[in-house]
Amino acid sequence: MKTMLVLLLALVSLSATALAQVPANLYECKGNGVAVTYSTTSFTGEPRITFQFRNTTISRSGDDIQTQDTVLGSLVTIVLRTVPDLFTDTLTLIAPAAHLTDRIPEVTFVTRLFKTHTRTSVGGPALVEGLIQQSASQRLVCAATAVNF
Repeated sequence: MKTMLVLLLALVSLSATALAQVPANLYECKGNGVAVTYSTTSFTGEPRITFQFRNTTISRSGDDIQTQDTVLGSLVTIVLRTVPDLFTDTLTLIAPAAHLTDRIPEVTFVTRLFKTHTRTSVGGPALVEGLIQQSASQRLVCAATAVNF
């Protein structure tokens, strides 16, 4: 009887822990010459991302941020610049999903930041000769947490 009660209390405790899980919503990353801060939401309810490169800061929010869930995690992309009928340059952060608890309030991980140059044409990619996308990536060390906005 005592063993059953201890087992039951342990199961209730595990269930309470599982219910207390929250998804990470703030990602802070650093790499060689770059820092990235990405929040899936903010005080306004919109996502925000900021890239800091040595002497340049690039920030985007709301619909200027594209996200796509994949087996790698969420691909978080912004457009750096577009020259119509020539190219589009983008930055993409891989942000893996993370569930946080009182026991695990922060997770650290290594991910990649991709800069992609996509050649474009008014007639679509079929009219582009040769390589269409070319990417370079950079290693980032990140911490994911959950904050209340």
